[in-house]
Amino acid sequence: MEKELIRIGNSTGLTIPDEWLSEMNLSPGSKVSLVRERGGIVVKPLTEKPEFNTKELMANTDFEAQRNDPELEAWGHKRKEGRENT
Repeated sequence: MEKELIRIGNSTGLTIPDEWLSEMNLSPGSKVSLVRERGGIVVKPLTEKPEFNTKELMANTDFEAQRNDPELEAWGHKRKEGRENT
């Protein structure tokens, strides 16, 4: 598909067919990344990073499994090798 670059203020823009946007679940205001690659430009949708809070993270943590982890137990008894504080 051939497209013509258009002037948008002091920038240059490119229109993208609605069908393509729909297929990629994009709409005006969606965030995308632009990468120069092999003499061209690749446009990829940015996936939103999930937001976490301490309460949710703690609810999904198995503290009992950590207490019974032999590797963590051994790590806790290693001697200091630098300026660590305990």
